[in-house]
Amino acid sequence: MNYDYLMKIIFVGAPCVGKTSLLSRYCNKHYDPKYMPTIGVDFHATYHRVDQKTIKCHMWDTAGQEQFKSIINSYYKGIAAAVCMFDVSEPNSFNEAKTWIDTVKAASSAEYLPILLVANKIDLHHSKSLISDAQNYCDLNGYAFIETSVHKGIRIAEAMESVVQKIYNEVIVPGIPSPGVKLGNQEKEPLAKPSKQLSLPQKCCTIS
Repeated sequence: MNYDYLMKIIFVGAPCVGKTSLLSRYCNKHYDPKYMPTIGVDFHATYHRVDQKTIKCHMWDTAGQEQFKSIINSYYKGIAAAVCMFDVSEPNSFNEAKTWIDTVKAASSAEYLPILLVANKIDLHHSKSLISDAQNYCDLNGYAFIETSVHKGIRIAEAMESVVQKIYNEVIVPGIPSPGVKLGNQEKEPLAKPSKQLSLPQKCCTIS
């Protein structure tokens, strides 16, 4: 399929917060309640439509276990954005999420890196003050924030589309160079500025 832009997005967070399940629910329309830890990294490709453009995304699902951090670190440099998740029923996972974000930003080679913080498992018992703290943290740092339930299928598509829209609005439109955004099929050429000469893309779809 033809596309106007290629984006690389990484998913990070503590183990068992729902990164793999969110991607599986969105990309494969499948949810498995059994916890299966990611070994190292996993990969999905999706297509999106934004402002009459077709955008292809490489979604990198990373393991949250300590033993894989040295492997995952090499994936941070060429990303367009990071999606960090935490489990609202496990308050400490929010503190871990902040550490993950700091780590990604320090290792990324992007001039500007959009961040989406996802508060998952809102179908479980949780503290409203935790959600408020997370929202305030994002407001203070300029990050996007969304509450989801992968188990119940709540706001999954909205979360995924919002990070793509954020990259488009905050990186592509202003023409900020990003190692995680490429033009068309020219995957070796970093983004310079949006092109108005690209042909109309085909109808988009999502693939696994």
